Amino acid sequence: MWDNLSNYEKKCLVQLEEYFDNQINASKTFFKNISFNGISISNVTKDVHIGKNVPKQHECINYYIKMRNREYINMLNRHIVDGIIAGSHLLDFEEYQGVQGPIVALDRFLGESIPVVSTNHKIGGKLAAEELIRNNCRCVLQIQGARIVDSPSHERHYEFERCMKKHGVTVYSHEMDWNDFDYGQYDVMADMLMDKYPDIDGIFAADMVAIACIRQLLKRKKKVPRDVKVVAYDGTYVAKVGVMN
Repeated sequence: MWDNLSNYEKKCLVQLEEYFDNQINASKTFFKNISFNGISISNVTKDVHIGKNVPKQHECINYYIKMRNREYINMLNRHIVDGIIAGSHLLDFEEYQGVQGPIVALDRFLGESIPVVSTNHKIGGKLAAEELIRNNCRCVLQIQGARIVDSPSHERHYEFERCMKKHGVTVYSHEMDWNDFDYGQYDVMADMLMDKYPDIDGIFAADMVAIACIRQLLKRKKKVPRDVKVVAYDGTYVAKVGVMN
């Protein structure tokens, strides 16, 4: 597979390899780093300078993380680590089947024998809907992850749409591409959606996507929350920092 990559892609992967090797070497607990199957894209794009071509950069990062995830599964099968907490959604369902060791999945169904840790998304979707209804929103946009991924997180969007329509609120739903976790892509998507749905008065999305939407709303001279109410889901620090900035 390496031989099929361009020189640019090879350069991306080499720099990413160096980045993560440094992260692991700096860690006080080797097991904590090497067995956790989740990598922060935001840290990668901040610290590894591999050009301004966002789609190409995103593709290289995904390819690298897939390789690392397969390596972790291989390490589990060889009993180098005791278990994996699978927080990445890049690998196909089939790649987790037949793994010889304990795996706990975060917010994704990976098989009948693999337990899933998840929040109560149904309640989350209901709370988000109630907040927008309480603020008199009548035309809202919800942005959700790819339905091709078998995840409990879809429940929040089903419940959100059900509650909003029950109260006569118009709901537009936009489904993101699978494995689309890059802020540059979010910004492009938000720009397109704000042009496509200029009359919305409410938005429901995950933190990073919500921040991108707020950015595009402000570029259009719209006030948040006066003109458009935005409910962000996940409660990460990114939401607070993004709003302040």
